[in-house]
Amino acid sequence: MDYYHAFAYVHLATIAPCFLIGGWLLLRAKGTPLHKRLGRLYVGLIVFSSVAAAAMPAAIGPRLLNHFGFIHLFCAVVFVSIPLAIWSIRRRRVEAHAWYMRGVYIGGILVAGAFAFAPGRIVSGWLFTMGGYDEKMPVAMERYGVGNQSGDYAGVARALGAEAVHVREAAEIGPAIETAKRANAEGQVAVIEIRTRQATRFSTYPDMLEPAA
Repeated sequence: MDYYHAFAYVHLATIAPCFLIGGWLLLRAKGTPLHKRLGRLYVGLIVFSSVAAAAMPAAIGPRLLNHFGFIHLFCAVVFVSIPLAIWSIRRRRVEAHAWYMRGVYIGGILVAGAFAFAPGRIVSGWLFTMGGYDEKMPVAMERYGVGNQSGDYAGVARALGAEAVHVREAAEIGPAIETAKRANAEGQVAVIEIRTRQATRFSTYPDMLEPAA
């Protein structure tokens, strides 16, 4: 496991309980012994989670110092707001404390969490990508071979009247494209079927993908 995914798992494992605890703290009575105990736990978890998130280089968008991206602004919200919230409550500035903690929950959890589902983010990849069948769909792969390419697609296209080329070697790609271009010039649909091996190492972050052995 690379360090990026190690920090990602730590971040997700700590931010998930923050979502539940923080929501409970916002909705329930304030100032009770339980509120204070859960509040300390919540603060510790979200600071630790934000440290893990800050250690992960931005996966999408521009990066400062080849590391920090827009998503790290939410870490800054936590790092600034939490000390101010603690400082406020120790001086009995309850409204200011509540304002800072609401900002942490809305900005550091809800808004930042919504960005986790954007294309290119790791959670989006886990939920929506269809790559890596053997890792994400092991039962379907084992029982039904769902990730295996099968069928004679060139044959099907040819039966439907298209110009079809079946490519088996890299050297055949160029001639296949030329054949397809000639067919297109004559007003005919062209289909090029290229068989490739299954790639089990993949990433939605090309600049972080190590070359395959």
